[in-house]
Amino acid sequence: MSNILKAQTDKGGSCTDFNIESKINYGFIISHHKSMMHLANIHLTAFELNIQKRTDGSKPWHALYKRPTLGICYWYSSLANSKILGNIHAIFPFMDFPLKESNTVHFNFRAGFGLGFLTKRFDRFTDYKNIAIGSRFNAGINIMYHILFDVSKSISISGGIGITHFSNGAFKMPNLGINLPTANLGLKVKIKEANKKQTDKLSINSEDGQKVKSKNEINVFTAFGVREVYPICGKKYFSCTVAGTFLRKINPKRKIGLGLDFSYNASNVFTLSHDSIFPKNKILVTRPGISFAHELVFSRLSFIVQFGRYLYAMDNSDGMFYDRVGFRFAITNHWFAHLALKTHFAKADYIESGFGYRF
Repeated sequence: MSNILKAQTDKGGSCTDFNIESKINYGFIISHHKSMMHLANIHLTAFELNIQKRTDGSKPWHALYKRPTLGICYWYSSLANSKILGNIHAIFPFMDFPLKESNTVHFNFRAGFGLGFLTKRFDRFTDYKNIAIGSRFNAGINIMYHILFDVSKSISISGGIGITHFSNGAFKMPNLGINLPTANLGLKVKIKEANKKQTDKLSINSEDGQKVKSKNEINVFTAFGVREVYPICGKKYFSCTVAGTFLRKINPKRKIGLGLDFSYNASNVFTLSHDSIFPKNKILVTRPGISFAHELVFSRLSFIVQFGRYLYAMDNSDGMFYDRVGFRFAITNHWFAHLALKTHFAKADYIESGFGYRF
């Protein structure tokens, strides 16, 4: 494999520095739980406004991902059963990745992670049928495949399919979450022409110009979270994770490895008490686990996915398998910030945040 990586040059009118795009989405709420059937009786329409800028190729990761577009999306929808669920206002920072391009046609994948505000939430007196969401503020995820057609140098039209998810990570019950599959149509208008740049000699063994000394690394982190368990309006419980991961860089984009986790969740003590099990020491509910890790690198920002299995669990009511999805941001060459959602498959455990150190 050559150690020289060349940035792509601009293709067509959609490769612009700055543009604005509007989309209309049409879809429905997935009834992923039997108790949610009454919330998904009609289809819904969602609107979005995107402000975006395509990367210029001046950094190594720009070329590695074929110069993705960076943007921020304002997303609004009146939900299918607005009398119960209300409306959603959301902000999604996103990356839009070119998968295949020609001079006038572009097939892309977009991923956005942000924050959603719901005008209604569960209330045991005034909105007791809203069993999907217990908090007004919720984490939001939006993923989409879409095709863009350049009508001219200034205008593009698009069509695609995607799914949007909102939940609070079990911070506040109920938290069944809202899943919205949609189809969309869009119109994009160029505001500013690109300042065309080309970086001809970017080493694949570098990260934004800094040479990487080794393909192997070890990172350790500690993170904290809070979760609520049923009954609704119950007590919130503290959680803590201490973990270490050995990672191997397999190419400029990806690292894979194995991790060892130790997680403590105070709600496990409460769950065990239902079965008349009372640990002599609360530390006994700590669950050690081993996990497979994958990290996708965008300069200082990384997207992490881990799949693991507990080696021991006094409380195994959530099952023995877990996963973690989130982000890490390199503050320095060694220290990083960590934000992730830990789940047991589709069931949220808690949102964790903390810091780590990379060796």
